[in-house]
Amino acid sequence: MSHWEGQDVVLKLSEAGREALQEAFETSFVQVFVQWADESGLWIVRDKQETGEITVMLIKWHHFETAQLDVVIAPQGLSRTLGFGR
Repeated sequence: MSHWEGQDVVLKLSEAGREALQEAFETSFVQVFVQWADESGLWIVRDKQETGEITVMLIKWHHFETAQLDVVIAPQGLSRTLGFGR
């Protein structure tokens, strides 16, 4: 899941996601910065303070339908596999 970490991504929230996150996001399509990803979902940066502290928010895997992110092909010799797993 490391391909998500440190990426700006655009998510299309599912109906359940729109309902669950209606106070945080106004539209179905949201651009977020992924701090890390795990079996629960994407942990996104919500607020970054001048002190360097950040607030993160979880977007569960079932709360979005699609995602768009840039994938950079690894240099020769490294794996070029992109996969989604649990």
